[in-house]
Amino acid sequence: LDLQVTRNTLDRALLLMDTLLKSLEPSGFTARVDEEKGETLLVGGGTTLTISIVEQVTRTSHTPTRAEVRARDRYYDSFRVGARGEYPNIPQFDWHPTGRLTLTVGSWPSRKWNDTERSLIDSRLSGIVAAIVGLAEAKRAKEEEEERRQQLLKLEAPRRALRYPIDLQVRGSSR
Repeated sequence: LDLQVTRNTLDRALLLMDTLLKSLEPSGFTARVDEEKGETLLVGGGTTLTISIVEQVTRTSHTPTRAEVRARDRYYDSFRVGARGEYPNIPQFDWHPTGRLTLTVGSWPSRKWNDTERSLIDSRLSGIVAAIVGLAEAKRAKEEEEERRQQLLKLEAPRRALRYPIDLQVRGSSR
């Protein structure tokens, strides 16, 4: 499953994904995992949609610890004695989990649902299921329109070639 969450929210994310997938089954959707791309796919409604749950995180500037400062100082001092130590890996930022989840379905067209201060995604599942079904219909219509356009271009290609002949010998000559 495409879950990008911390340990603290893993159980909630798994329960949310399980409930959502079970709620989509009556609408004809099934889930499968594309291990090559690392994506979870919803197959149904004549199309395939990606689905993922990501936990939002906040970023703060990192304040080096005493050990990190000592390691950095040792690194700079090593130049005075002619030895060269390895530069310590001191992060620039600290990342903090928020516990807020974002559910994303589809790539284009796509929809996102976020936890908010007032409500969690979990409480809006019935509306989300209806929106996913609508999104699948919109994507299928878009794919059918693109297929019709491609077929029309194939049919018009010979006619266009007669209307605008290209003399490759003249263009290819090195005058």
